[in-house]
Amino acid sequence: MSDLIDRSKQEEKEKEVEKRKKRDDADLRWVLSAPQGRRFCVRLLAKGRLYKGSFTGSSQTFFFEGIRDFGLWILEIIMSADPKAFFQMHNEYKSELMSKEKDDDRRKH
Repeated sequence: MSDLIDRSKQEEKEKEVEKRKKRDDADLRWVLSAPQGRRFCVRLLAKGRLYKGSFTGSSQTFFFEGIRDFGLWILEIIMSADPKAFFQMHNEYKSELMSKEKDDDRRKH
């Protein structure tokens, strides 16, 4: 009997976790549906040192790896919630960088 009760409680916990994940994914898809939300997420990924190496030759490497682990988690939840939004976000960011480079080049000449 106790085994049946334990299994029932475990199933309830699993359902609650799944319900929370669906809600969190929906929340993140809402954030990613707006250009402002995608720009914010790009900043989070950049701050998470996702696009930089961590090795410094000192103990600072461990610090950078901790930050990078957070960035990888952000990437993981974005990819889980809406992979298309990640690629849209990435392309918008690249376009913004290219536009800025063109503006900088025009100012030089």
